Amino acid sequence: MKFLTMEKKPPWEEVIADADLLGEILLRLPAKSLLKSKCVCKQWLSIISNPVFRRNHVLRHHSPHSVPSALLFSADYAPSPYLIAPLWNAGDDNDKVPSFDYLGVSAITILRSCNGLLLCSAKSRPFLDDLRRRTRTIFQRNFSIPRSRRSTDVDVFRYFVCNPTIKQFVRIPIPNWEIPQDRNGFVFSLFLAYEPLKSPSYKVISLRRSIDNPDKLRIDIYSSVTGIWSDPQVSFTPPLGMAIYRGVFCKGAIHWYSDDHYSLCFDVDSQCLKTMPMPPKKDDQLGARYFGESSSHLYIILLDMVGLNFDVLEMEDNYSGWSVKYHASYENKFSILSLIRGEKENDLTMVILSDGMVLSYNLKHQTLKEVKDLRPSPVMAIARFIKEYSSSEYSQGEVFQYFESLSSV
Repeated sequence: MKFLTMEKKPPWEEVIADADLLGEILLRLPAKSLLKSKCVCKQWLSIISNPVFRRNHVLRHHSPHSVPSALLFSADYAPSPYLIAPLWNAGDDNDKVPSFDYLGVSAITILRSCNGLLLCSAKSRPFLDDLRRRTRTIFQRNFSIPRSRRSTDVDVFRYFVCNPTIKQFVRIPIPNWEIPQDRNGFVFSLFLAYEPLKSPSYKVISLRRSIDNPDKLRIDIYSSVTGIWSDPQVSFTPPLGMAIYRGVFCKGAIHWYSDDHYSLCFDVDSQCLKTMPMPPKKDDQLGARYFGESSSHLYIILLDMVGLNFDVLEMEDNYSGWSVKYHASYENKFSILSLIRGEKENDLTMVILSDGMVLSYNLKHQTLKEVKDLRPSPVMAIARFIKEYSSSEYSQGEVFQYFESLSSV
């Protein structure tokens, strides 16, 4: 008698046949590897493209201690950012600038970066010279607004929230503001609020001049859930020297730097303003040369007059004040690009630009590492970037943390 024997399938075929098991395995891959894996077969493409899978991937790989994979150096209304500096894994294709051609515009600039999403602005090039010519207003003299961020005609702008990792974007409509006849007095800034561990939705916060009272600023909020703008009826007079463009999203609120002894922060969910202290400036200090967030902690870096010694301060959890985490120095003049907090307390890495080199300086271990050498680059924009950041002026606005993420928009 003959017996028929079934040939046993190899383990890899059993894994492929089990969609749930395959999904659990793919969840463990980083975002960039997943995007390459979409080309393996239709089944993998279907799993990776599933919104539920993408959301689970974000929840698995994002944490309060997540660190950016790179820094994007944004050009002022160019086809794309002109440089990327990989922070941890240089080589391969990690230093390739993400393409923004899927936005369908000729020129963009990055306004904000928040946990994997970018808020970008686009405008037509014929307006550039006219906009630069008409940006000197009384309002701009009263409030600290970088020249490259000033605007007069809101109708020439288009705004996008995008994820360059998966090449998704949503166009953000311009709110239906009442624009005065004197458009030169209309100035505003936009901020992005996105907390992937709390919700897949995001909000865009607008800060604009009050029509009724030119000395006051007003806040409007756009929700990705409703797709419309709302007016929370919040208006305020900013403290002396509050830089309205230097807003930092941290712990659910937009925080603004100020030269005064106090400043303001806006809680996005509760839609209310709160005061927060500013650190006292010593006589031998230039003031803040960095104001930013990392791993849900707010930081300020103060430089001395020489530009070699600096203090790194962290906001207390209860907002009672600032504590000095490090007092350190560097042998050459430098500019601060970013500050990144590790998983352990006081494990801070400062990314700086010195002599045309992007360097990472670990404050805890006092170790220096080369990130990227910008000097050989023939690109004129990079040469301008080196020149501007080599000065003592605060110009943090063109560098943005880049997180690779599958977050949908």
